[in-house]
Amino acid sequence: MSNLKDIITYVAGAIIQTEKVLADDKIQFTEYFEFTDELMALPGIIQKAKLAYPDEFKAIATDDTFRVDLKEHFVSKFDLSNDKAERIIEKLVTFVIDTADGIQDIVAEFKA
Repeated sequence: MSNLKDIITYVAGAIIQTEKVLADDKIQFTEYFEFTDELMALPGIIQKAKLAYPDEFKAIATDDTFRVDLKEHFVSKFDLSNDKAERIIEKLVTFVIDTADGIQDIVAEFKA
């Protein structure tokens, strides 16, 4: 489940970074450089997704231990309350699973 934890943490960080950059409703040229860390990490995240899909993605639906671990990780990493972390995680998990399923469907269509 560590791959999935890394993927969900990456997505959360990318969303937070995007929100910071778009706070003034525009992107300055120099703000593109603020995404360097996210862009550099993307190939590794894609590899983790390939390793995690579909087993880890399916297991998260029933693995309460993983969700508790993920919540504790989010509380400490993003300085959130337990309740807020839980709500964010639920949304992120749904987003990541739906996105992975959609990508697999698209890849299958291209290969067909």
